Amino acid sequence: MKRVKLQVPRLSDMEYRREILSQPETMSYNKGKDIEVESYHRDTGCIDFPREDWRYWRQMWLMNEPDFFSALICDEESGEFVGEVCYFYDGEAQTHVAGVLIEACHRGKGFCAPALKALAGTAFRREEVAVLRCDVREDDAAAVTGYTHAGFRCFGKQDGVCAMLLIREDYERMNEKDI
Repeated sequence: MKRVKLQVPRLSDMEYRREILSQPETMSYNKGKDIEVESYHRDTGCIDFPREDWRYWRQMWLMNEPDFFSALICDEESGEFVGEVCYFYDGEAQTHVAGVLIEACHRGKGFCAPALKALAGTAFRREEVAVLRCDVREDDAAAVTGYTHAGFRCFGKQDGVCAMLLIREDYERMNEKDI
């Protein structure tokens, strides 16, 4: 399993985020979804991230814990960025939603699960975060595997989507075994 560290992005790191959001192969999981974001391209899944949005994005995602959190995933061996993780509070579902995006050229190399574990460690340090959830398409075997290896479990399926959950107590038990 790869060793990763999470790095809260500096303003100078925003170019990497802009780059991965514009890569059709990296964003293919997003293709064809009903996402209500003006800068979203339904045909490719890509999202425009122009420089003028960077400061606002940073304020929203980096200065509003526990409601929003985002970090870049850094491969400890090479020191290069390989993707990003995030979580945000979904008021309607009353839970925190976790996400991971591995750049296409780094997929299948073992970054997903350790990045999600690192994200969970960050999230569960906040007493306000009791559960992390992600809705994953059942046919996305790589995503299901990544989340499962990070300790998430499927708690229900609907319309081909699995509700993957990681509960704080399960995370803590899992980490007690690693000590």
